Amino acid sequence: MHLKGYSDTGIKDITNAVGIPKGSFYNHFENKEAFALEVLEDYACNFEEVLKQRLGEGSGSPLGRFKAFFEGVIQGFCDGKYKKGCLLGNFAQEMSDVSDDFAAHIEKHFSTYEKYFESLLQEAVSEKELPANTDTEQLASYILNSWEGALLRMKASRNDKPLRAFIDLTFNHVLR
Repeated sequence: MHLKGYSDTGIKDITNAVGIPKGSFYNHFENKEAFALEVLEDYACNFEEVLKQRLGEGSGSPLGRFKAFFEGVIQGFCDGKYKKGCLLGNFAQEMSDVSDDFAAHIEKHFSTYEKYFESLLQEAVSEKELPANTDTEQLASYILNSWEGALLRMKASRNDKPLRAFIDLTFNHVLR
């Protein structure tokens, strides 16, 4: 589903990938949407662990950790030939307007991601890397939205130019 999307992934694709009979799928999941929501939850929870590890308080400046986080993620996308993007973003584009369940799950996790970003930005304010009057909530939202847009463009262009532009503008202009 991460590579082919929700619509282009059939139950048979799923059962073949894990080597189980198609009937066994329905012993665990009511339908493909229920399975996809579990996939989304697993992906989002794993990514939240990455956010905790990489953005949590640690050595180095808050903005340095933030930039290193994005640089690391970019390297993963480069290694993957720019094809997968963010599963939440992919599902948001494909499913949010047709499924209230998808929309709610995706928004819940995007909000959680924003909170991690906001916390790091608040730390940057405390460390005087950002001005005291910085609206960290709005800035966190802006950065997440910009990142997701850059990922969309990355998939279309199949190169890292949109991601590099995100890094440049975010860290050399917005977060100054």
